Amino acid sequence: MKKALIIAHFNKSGILRQDTLDFLRLANYHYDKIIFISTCLGGNFDAILPSGIKWIIRDNFGYDFYSYREGIIMLLSDGVKYEVTLMNTSFLILQPYKLLENYAKTTDANSSSFYGLVKSYEIECHLQSFLVTFPIDWIRDENVIQWWYDMRPINERSTVIKLYEIGLSQLMRQSGYILRGAYEPLPTAPPINPCHFHYMTILEDFGILKIELIRDNPFKQNLASIIELARVNSSVKKSLIEGLEN
Repeated sequence: MKKALIIAHFNKSGILRQDTLDFLRLANYHYDKIIFISTCLGGNFDAILPSGIKWIIRDNFGYDFYSYREGIIMLLSDGVKYEVTLMNTSFLILQPYKLLENYAKTTDANSSSFYGLVKSYEIECHLQSFLVTFPIDWIRDENVIQWWYDMRPINERSTVIKLYEIGLSQLMRQSGYILRGAYEPLPTAPPINPCHFHYMTILEDFGILKIELIRDNPFKQNLASIIELARVNSSVKKSLIEGLEN
């Protein structure tokens, strides 16, 4: 079974964050093919990307889903069956070994599951699209493939979430796949975003933090644990600073 990783990169300063680069170096040993698609990467990034990674620079429209689309169409043209993982750079990977081990080891390409790092019930039940994996037989599903070909670029974030993030989970469920998350919180009333309200559990289990949490903190979470972690760990502090500038 071959595994492919499609990464949608965005950084308003046009840089490749160190945590993303560290993850890529490890992921290069785990995935048979990595496609790195950026809308804003500058400098001599091609000199620091690990060898063998296919990179693409495209115009900045359509958010991450249009980068995902470009990578998927490229994979389909290969004619090779892959278990495909989609990932964007909207989160800090503070412990790349932990993320790869605790996420990858629980995927099951032979099952009927559409798998993601976090299942959310906010708005409605869906997998958060910053890290999701298709089962290997998705390539045979014409409805799923056509959904990507029919996609049109949308430049309004809430509409992208509704039509593409939640819409992808709806599509996969309607196609007979089970939505399964590595982290699955219990439904609550009102529904919450687990990456904000359960951020320490997700950090401890998978070594990641959403950048929106530390940059905007829209739900006014107590971030004292993160501040303390940055105080005692210079590497974490550096990653947080880079995340705040994302």
